[in-house]
Amino acid sequence: MHDSSYQKMKAFVEQYLAEAGELQLQVIDIGARSVDGGSGYCGLFAREKWSYRGLDVEAGQNVDVVVSDPYSWTALDSESMDVAVSGQVLEHVEFPWLTVSEVARVLKPGGVFCLIVPSAGPEHRYPLDCWRIYPDGIRALAKHAGLEVVEVFTEWGVGQWQDTFAVMQRSRSENSGGSQLPTLVDLGIGEDAYRRALAGRPSDPAYYSHLDLMEMRAGNPTAAAAALRIGVEACPDNAYLRMRLIAVLGSIGLHSAAIDHGKALIGMPPSKQAMRVLDGLVSRLNEQERQYFAECLIGVPMGRLFQQAENAVKEGLFALEAVCWRGLGVQRPEEVDYRVRYGLALCGTADVKAARTALAAALEWQLAEGIVNRTTMVQQFIDLKKARNYLEIGVERGTNFLQIRAPLKVAVDPAFNIPGGVRVATGEHFVETTSDEFFEKHQHLLQGKADVVFIDGLHTHEQALRDVENALRCLADDGVIVMHDCLPTSKAEACKHESEAKSHPEFKSAWTGDVFRAILDLRSQRDDLEVFVVDQDHGVGVVRKKPGRRALNLSRTEVAQMSFNEFFPARRSLLALKDAHEFKSWLAENYH
Repeated sequence: MHDSSYQKMKAFVEQYLAEAGELQLQVIDIGARSVDGGSGYCGLFAREKWSYRGLDVEAGQNVDVVVSDPYSWTALDSESMDVAVSGQVLEHVEFPWLTVSEVARVLKPGGVFCLIVPSAGPEHRYPLDCWRIYPDGIRALAKHAGLEVVEVFTEWGVGQWQDTFAVMQRSRSENSGGSQLPTLVDLGIGEDAYRRALAGRPSDPAYYSHLDLMEMRAGNPTAAAAALRIGVEACPDNAYLRMRLIAVLGSIGLHSAAIDHGKALIGMPPSKQAMRVLDGLVSRLNEQERQYFAECLIGVPMGRLFQQAENAVKEGLFALEAVCWRGLGVQRPEEVDYRVRYGLALCGTADVKAARTALAAALEWQLAEGIVNRTTMVQQFIDLKKARNYLEIGVERGTNFLQIRAPLKVAVDPAFNIPGGVRVATGEHFVETTSDEFFEKHQHLLQGKADVVFIDGLHTHEQALRDVENALRCLADDGVIVMHDCLPTSKAEACKHESEAKSHPEFKSAWTGDVFRAILDLRSQRDDLEVFVVDQDHGVGVVRKKPGRRALNLSRTEVAQMSFNEFFPARRSLLALKDAHEFKSWLAENYH
């Protein structure tokens, strides 16, 4: 017999039989034979007016009554016992419902049965090992035998046996005197013992999760949080306990106290449930606390943090996404993408002002650092020209558009995918349509000629060329067209359709389409334009009105049929390719 079983039976005697010391009680202990030399429960019932007997199917130490049939105790009269007890026995009985029915038979009306059985643990045959019993199993046994359950509790996660402790009572009839024991009420012995086990810091996370549930059901979230704190110390790699502690701390308004646990959870393998918990936590933090959270993430491996951010994007968990990008930005402040994606994630939250501020800060940082990419090039043209009207074709998530500042901005996309949806600011227009339809029906929104146009729509030669030709018709004489994805670096990137690119063995992540052919077409067919590509950011094309001569002598058929292997070695001359330094020099020469 293990000590915890003895202690529970001791608690049963001291609490449920506390007022019965002067009563004449008949006590029967089922399965009383000692197999380890101990005295079992015998000493607990050593009272002057109590008569204790041990019953078993074999003679031995502590056995007073030997029965040949475990399901028919002919040596005991019906309704002769006030108290029946049994510990670590019923799991060895083939048909325990018959044994419990026999207990009910020998109990007086009002008699009490205390049962302790394992709900877990290794096989131990004496001579059989048949059962592990949960609370519902106790209720089923009691129902079959006609007993009423007073208390039942299983010690989930405590020790190898995880005892189920139960107290049952036989109902009284009006015509029988029965036992002198009073009608019992649940004294919570099992729950009390379970709470005390916390001092031993069990190593099984199931203990803490069940104790948490028990305390929350009892309306004790502070106690649940205290238990879970010990749980995450004892089981630091258990994600569920971290999630529960974050949720419980949140339920009592201690969101900031959950930050360190949020950091630990982010560092664990991601799951949708954990991500939702983390998103809820971050959503409830104030700005100062979110900044602290992001700084705490320095210890999280960048690969894991990036994975969490990308998963949050897919699930639309914008608060979590934002803090992940912010945390990545703390570790790698030179990474432009982290700054921009942080701002975009904030767009998905309700904090529109913070989103705009973050995106503006990202742009200013890029300009101050002298970074050359599509966004800084567009903004420099707007600033140097003091441009008023800006048009962007192909906005999707708003990565570029939301950073750009101009008095009038028009966004065109057949299906906007801006985090949190489109939120229009002063001087902005969002037109959800194709570029062809925009130029046909909505061009008036520009309120005059366009000063700067950015084209990043369908990545096909034909559509990119049509967008440029349409843009030229509404472009101011000194206006500029900027194009994205003009320089593929592999056959996969240069595939005409994205699905084709993704199935290509060389595909990594980028896809430009065959926009480069539109550059070749313009340089071959137009003598009224200056066209070149900057070798940055997947190739950023620049088109402006400037009479001259055709730069290339290629037919449209030759442009359409040119293979990637023909194009790539000759890309510098075909695209009039400029590096970042050359572009800056060109900009200084042409825009004073």
